[in-house]
Amino acid sequence: MKLLYLKWPVLSARKLATSFQTRLLGIFLINTLLTVVIVIAFNQWLRNQLLHEADNSLLVSAGQIADRIDEFHRSNRQTFNVGTKLPDLVEFLQADEAARQDPDLQERARITLVSLDIEPWDQYYILSKALLDENGMNIMDTAPANIGADESQQDYFQAALLGGSVNISSIQYRPERGGIYFFYSVPIRQNDTVTEGILGVLRIQVAIATVQDIVFASVRGQEIDATLFDANYVRVVDTRYRKLLFRSITQYSLEEIAALRSKFALPPLSDEEVSVPLPDLVEQLANSDHVQVVSGYIAPDTDSQERLAIVRLKTVPWYLVVSQPASQYYAPAQRQTQGILLLTIALTMISFFSSYFIARRVTRPIRALTAAAEQVAEGKLYVKAPISSQDEVGTLAQAFNLMTTELEVAHSTLEERVERRTQELSEANQKLKHEIAERERYEKRVLDLALEHERRRILSEFIQKASHEFRTPLSIINVKS
Repeated sequence: MKLLYLKWPVLSARKLATSFQTRLLGIFLINTLLTVVIVIAFNQWLRNQLLHEADNSLLVSAGQIADRIDEFHRSNRQTFNVGTKLPDLVEFLQADEAARQDPDLQERARITLVSLDIEPWDQYYILSKALLDENGMNIMDTAPANIGADESQQDYFQAALLGGSVNISSIQYRPERGGIYFFYSVPIRQNDTVTEGILGVLRIQVAIATVQDIVFASVRGQEIDATLFDANYVRVVDTRYRKLLFRSITQYSLEEIAALRSKFALPPLSDEEVSVPLPDLVEQLANSDHVQVVSGYIAPDTDSQERLAIVRLKTVPWYLVVSQPASQYYAPAQRQTQGILLLTIALTMISFFSSYFIARRVTRPIRALTAAAEQVAEGKLYVKAPISSQDEVGTLAQAFNLMTTELEVAHSTLEERVERRTQELSEANQKLKHEIAERERYEKRVLDLALEHERRRILSEFIQKASHEFRTPLSIINVKS
């Protein structure tokens, strides 16, 4: 006999087992997802750190190159300050025009002037060294063609008179006078005192190639490029886009171009060629005191932005920009991201499969117990659930086996108990029928007695009434008689 009344509980147990396995697997997957989220967050933090370090590295490189240029200027300032104290130069400037014709005085002054070196740079970069009198006239020059020239209107002469210390001029573009260069100028005072009058100006003309060599030597062997802009945003040095050299990145009007050319502050190019506008870069250079590392374009018509570190020099109003293509800048972060991504995928797959097998292993006893319960529900009471552990599931399997044993025993004695119970019910039924028959006989007898009693009562009442009726007329008759 099948115990159909166990079917629904068994089905519920099967659903519960399936739900338990699903939930267990879900818990493992949630833990995996949390791990992935943590790894992704860590990757983002690490990526930001790498990019921050890359920015710092660019800024450090830019600072180092700028420091080398500044150190070059500071070193030359010290050299020229020493030159203003040399007695031969002071004596030559103090002499009147006739005394300056003395060959011995000229030779001593010339030797002293020539001996002023820009260490450790080659003399090739020094285009000329000159003494200017207090009126700006060139009275001695290592480039003889310049002697006698009036340089009183030049900014380096006027700045030396007004500033009182070594001045570094703006860059001048004059191919007929040596190409592209700048000047160091410092006033020579009588007895080297501020209160005494200025005797003249010591002026050194230096080719811009000195600064170009400093920049090229600084970036050699590194995966960076450097660009140097002067105060007018003219590209003085560029280690990558050399075709853009000596072109301004700001758009000047024709009036501004004419004014700058009058000061030789722009190269001798046509009005259309003198500028290659990059307004965003101009703005970034102007804001470099606040934001030094930015993304932008160092040249027009480029496919992607570059990472730029901008440093303004301390000795001159020039801007040094160290640039790195985005592909190189983001390469370490991308390699790290790719590595983390591969690691995350591997961990996710390992976690998924391990979670699946662990869930199956954990739920295997429950699934075996469920299968045994389904067989018992079909009437196979001899089926036992396997006991594979001593935990709660093992205890449940033992209880289940005990229950099926009791069910099997109960099922084997069920027919005997049913027959015995049927006999008992039959005997009880016969007894009940006998009792019913006796009760019916008793009730019939009682009813008969009641009817007889009622009949007699009615007859007695009738006799009494009849007797009374007969007595009444007789009484009347007796009275009348």
